Amino acid sequence: MKRCLIIGGGLSGLTAASILSYKNVNVTLIESSPKLGGRTYSFTDKDTETEIDNGQHIMMGCYKETLALLNLIGAQSNFDYQKNLYLKFIDRNKNHFQLNASSSFYPFNLLFAVKNYDA
Repeated sequence: MKRCLIIGGGLSGLTAASILSYKNVNVTLIESSPKLGGRTYSFTDKDTETEIDNGQHIMMGCYKETLALLNLIGAQSNFDYQKNLYLKFIDRNKNHFQLNASSSFYPFNLLFAVKNYDA
């Protein structure tokens, strides 16, 4: 059996490990952080008790390779998919903003959402 050493458990390292494992390669993955995912993680802000994303903030249906990876590792069914684009933002002064595109009138809904975005 072939063997492979992967250094780094970010999205690229995890993707490589998943694909190689699926192809019956013996994979060893080394990660220096206590968590996997690299810069893709969430944390709870102590002041606002708000969950904050760090890393990939948006997942869209056009991300074919990411969706294929989720399917490969059996995780796609764990996702809750939004019907429309809705993103929350917090600036360094703890001000909250949102970008909200209705699911009606695509693709003009995106123009209206950006026009009404007030950050």
